[in-house]
Amino acid sequence: MDKEKIILSLLGSIILIVILCSIGIICQTDISPNMENEANIVVHISYDDVYLVLNELIENQETYSSIFQCHEFAALKSLHEQYGAIFTLYVYEQVGDYSISNVPVKYKDEFNANSDWLKFGYHGISPEYPIFNESISLEQFITSYNSVRNAVYSFAGEDSYSNVIRLSYFSGTNNMISYLQDQGISTLLCADDGRISYNLNENESKLLSLNGVYYKNNMTYLKTDMRYENCKGIIIRLTSQSIETPLVIFTHEWTFDETYSDVAKSIYWMKNHNYIFSDLNDISLSGELNYG
Repeated sequence: MDKEKIILSLLGSIILIVILCSIGIICQTDISPNMENEANIVVHISYDDVYLVLNELIENQETYSSIFQCHEFAALKSLHEQYGAIFTLYVYEQVGDYSISNVPVKYKDEFNANSDWLKFGYHGISPEYPIFNESISLEQFITSYNSVRNAVYSFAGEDSYSNVIRLSYFSGTNNMISYLQDQGISTLLCADDGRISYNLNENESKLLSLNGVYYKNNMTYLKTDMRYENCKGIIIRLTSQSIETPLVIFTHEWTFDETYSDVAKSIYWMKNHNYIFSDLNDISLSGELNYG
């Protein structure tokens, strides 16, 4: 291992220790007086634009014996072990010299052993092609989707792949959405703002915004409720949120260290208010939500 990799590894460990220590202080001092929640609200937590942590595995495959030597995976594992949190990472196919097809298979058993709480889903081709519209051919989309799915199957196993996805910029044509259905995708996570998601029309989008969920051609469309980087005072947002469908919260990998304390604080709060963490892969296509 060269000096640069040793330094990077040490810095990652130091950052994780500092974050976890700060979370411990936050969680001890910011507890809502009402620790009961009869609703048993289901919550889905995810990260978009993911590739950095997988690229870290590629670059350090000769020296890393575990995926949890990556500080992102280690930090998420800590939240799972303490509070039962479940995460889905929505990944790019390629970014610059990075390609998901290069993630080594040496960690497959470890990923598979943790697939009950850590899953991967398709997000997009790359940051250079952020929006799935008519400028991207169906063939390009199919090639990219299959490349990501096959790569995840290879390095993490089929149980690590999610059939609940969020496409880049909540975009996708009718043909793309139809193809995803044919591949077993059951649910699309939709925008957290006023934009129209995927192949919904304006009226359908209004119904989605009103009800939090919309069903179209056997596909479930779920509104995203919050993104961590836009939430100032996450506990206040949670306590004021009126929820009848699964609570969908996300952030981006490039904000990982910046938002991690809020992610951890919210998970601690939700655990103590009897929220149910879920990857939502058991949503039925009939319009009824089943969590197993």
